[in-house]
Amino acid sequence: TERHDHITYVQVADSAEAFGRIASEFYDRPSEKLKLVGVTGTNGKTTTATLLYDLFTQLGYKVGLISTIENKVNKRSVHSTHTTPDAGAINLLIQQMVEAGCDFAFMEVSSHAAVQRRIAGLFFAGGLFTNITHDHLDYHKTFRAYIEAKKMFFDNLPKSAFALVNVDDKRGEVMLQNSKAKHHTFALRKAADFKARILENSLSGLHSTSTGTIFMPASLASSTPTTCSASMRRQCCWGKTRRRCFKPLALCGPPTVASTKW
Repeated sequence: TERHDHITYVQVADSAEAFGRIASEFYDRPSEKLKLVGVTGTNGKTTTATLLYDLFTQLGYKVGLISTIENKVNKRSVHSTHTTPDAGAINLLIQQMVEAGCDFAFMEVSSHAAVQRRIAGLFFAGGLFTNITHDHLDYHKTFRAYIEAKKMFFDNLPKSAFALVNVDDKRGEVMLQNSKAKHHTFALRKAADFKARILENSLSGLHSTSTGTIFMPASLASSTPTTCSASMRRQCCWGKTRRRCFKPLALCGPPTVASTKW
């Protein structure tokens, strides 16, 4: 390969990993300036990330979305080419979200992206696991390698993050095995921190209930408590020791069964 004297060359062990970290530094570490949550799993990534984007938008936040269908910088739509773009494109999108005043960003994290280090250098506030089935074996070759690709995302989450997994899928617990993040579980059938029940599922939408302590992880919550008001009670969560509210989500009132229509 021809070399030029006016160019500085740096040899690295993994060029994809290095590119991710360089891209993060080039854009001034944008993922550290908002709350970035990654969603991974064979099925449900786009639905989950989009529902979270819509939910937090309706709660009054400015939100970003990186998904298969489209990317969103607050309410501005940006064309999507991949489930998870390359590291340069991801950091550029997140920088634009920061400049637009976004508080949160929800992104799909594909197994290809994890293995190819496209998410290297990103700082995640949390990660969600939906499920895993025998798919993408043309790329990963074995189901074990596919599981390890998903697990890699949770293994690299920081201690300050949360890891929320579906334990109806027996690989949900596997995702948590070596994760330093705070562990949380959800399920329809098995015992979990958060239980849900589908009441109605039709072409017009999904009607479900959820039980257990509704939570907003510390890595996502606002740090400024406010006085709890009656108008906020529908958005309240249970505080174990005292009533405290965080706009627009709150920690107040007794634990209840939440009914949701999507």
